[in-house]
Amino acid sequence: TEYYTPPADSSTRDPDLCLVVGENYRDYPTLRGVIELVSFLRPKTQFVSVGSRSSSEFVGVHPNYTVRSGISEAELVDLYRAATLLVMPLHDTTANNAVLEGLACGLPLVASDVGAIRDYVNPKCAALVRPHDARCMAEAILALLDAPAERQKMAEQARTQALKFAWPTVMQELGRVYAKIA
Repeated sequence: TEYYTPPADSSTRDPDLCLVVGENYRDYPTLRGVIELVSFLRPKTQFVSVGSRSSSEFVGVHPNYTVRSGISEAELVDLYRAATLLVMPLHDTTANNAVLEGLACGLPLVASDVGAIRDYVNPKCAALVRPHDARCMAEAILALLDAPAERQKMAEQARTQALKFAWPTVMQELGRVYAKIA
């Protein structure tokens, strides 16, 4: 939460940029459907995926989809700060750094409601959708893309949520657990 921070001015976010980060447990068939549906209904929307080049093999080629690989940490933070939504179609999830990094950058989230995602987010900062349902995810994305005031509220809540997972906070909680045990 010290390195991953929101942009100084939220108006610098690209209202047409959706970011997808990571590869483990990602639901690429759903992502492909989301890209197709959102791009058809809102052609200016772009999806940038940060991961290995091989992830494009799973999604395929699409004019509204770009894969970035081998980028620096600074470039990743810049992408989090530039995007308007973090999109996470998932098969499953436990610990998820991409979700925490996005939240810390004040990035609203649209994610599959699977695994431990609810341990990280709440409805104030994330739209959770049925897993493996491209239409449902696309509808949530489109609704948020067309609601800048709602996105701004969610961005503020995302940062607040991320601060609950900041290392100083986690260390205090862990200290309390150890004190109880001792």
